[in-house]
Amino acid sequence: MATTNQANHQTRTRRRSTDLRAMVVQAAEYSFSQLGYKGATMAGIADRAGVTRSVLTRHFATKAELFAEVMTKPLLQFIDEWTQRWTGRLDGQPTEPELVHEFVSDLYRNSRAHVGALRLLMFSDEHLEPAVRQQVWQKLNQGLTAVLDIADREIGSHGYPTRHVDVTVRAIISMVMGYVTLDPALLRTATTDEDELVTHLASLILYGLALQPSSPGT
Repeated sequence: MATTNQANHQTRTRRRSTDLRAMVVQAAEYSFSQLGYKGATMAGIADRAGVTRSVLTRHFATKAELFAEVMTKPLLQFIDEWTQRWTGRLDGQPTEPELVHEFVSDLYRNSRAHVGALRLLMFSDEHLEPAVRQQVWQKLNQGLTAVLDIADREIGSHGYPTRHVDVTVRAIISMVMGYVTLDPALLRTATTDEDELVTHLASLILYGLALQPSSPGT
C-alpha cells in the first residue's frame, strides 16, 4: 500500500510539474509576442503564469532558454506528431495527395495555434542577440532532420527527384507558415474555411497553378 501511495504521489508531482511548465510557456508566448524579446521580463512572465520567480527559473534558468522554447515549440511539436504518425503509416504506401494534404493540414493548424510566436520568430530575428538566435535555429534545424529523412524517402519512392530535398521541404514549410503569419488584411481571400484553404494550398504545392493533375497525353 505504501508503495502504491508513493507511486501515485510521484505521478501527481510529475503531472503538476508538466502543467506548470505548460502554463509558463503559454504565458511566455503571450508576453514575447506582445512585448518582443527585449520588452518581456522573467518577472512579468512569472506573474502572468501565476507562479513565483523561483518556480519559473526552476523550469527555465534564463530568458534566452525560455524564448528558445517558445519560438521552437510550434514547429517542433508539429514535427514530432507528424513524424510519429507517418513512421507508423509508411508501410501502407500513402498516395501523393494524402502525403501532401496531411503535411500541410497539420502544419497549418499547428501554426494557427501559435501565430503570435511564429510572427515573432519570422519578423524579429535581426533584433535578437546572436546567442539567442543561434539557440533557436539550432533547435529547429535539429528537429527538421526527421522530416527531411521521411521526405527524402517518400519523394523518391513516388518518382520525384530528391535533389535538394531540403530546399523543397523548407520551401513548403515557409509557404504554409508564411501564409498563416501574414496579416489577414493583406489580399483578403474569398473564403475563411480552413479545410478549403488547406486543400487549395496542398493542391498548389502538388500540382502548381493548375491545381489538379495533368490530363493523360498533355
